Amino acid sequence: MVGEKKNDIENKCSDAVKATANVKIVNLTPHPVVIEGVGEIPPTSPPARCEEITERIGTVPGTDIPIIRKKFGKVVNLPEPQNDTIYIVSLPVAQAVRRADVLAIGEPIRNEKGQVIGAKSLASFVEE
Repeated sequence: MVGEKKNDIENKCSDAVKATANVKIVNLTPHPVVIEGVGEIPPTSPPARCEEITERIGTVPGTDIPIIRKKFGKVVNLPEPQNDTIYIVSLPVAQAVRRADVLAIGEPIRNEKGQVIGAKSLASFVEE
């Protein structure tokens, strides 16, 4: 994507949208997701999340900084599967549900500062 002309990117985006016109992509993260060749997919509220279960197990020696044990609980705000629909969710949600229609960001695209600015792919956690 880096070094491509704006028109080249726009043409790839329009081609990708045509190719995926029969699939609805729903972003259930709290932020926009940019997919190379597709463009930006805005978030849909409320985001799908894993409930968190925490237990205090001590403190950092010599300080009052708590140490907790954290586990992920049940998934909330994730719709039931729908025909021709995929859901983009956080990594913990995708790993918890392992559904074919639930995907997370795969290969990230980073800017010169190392910040994630998009994705080259989406990842599935369905066991074969």
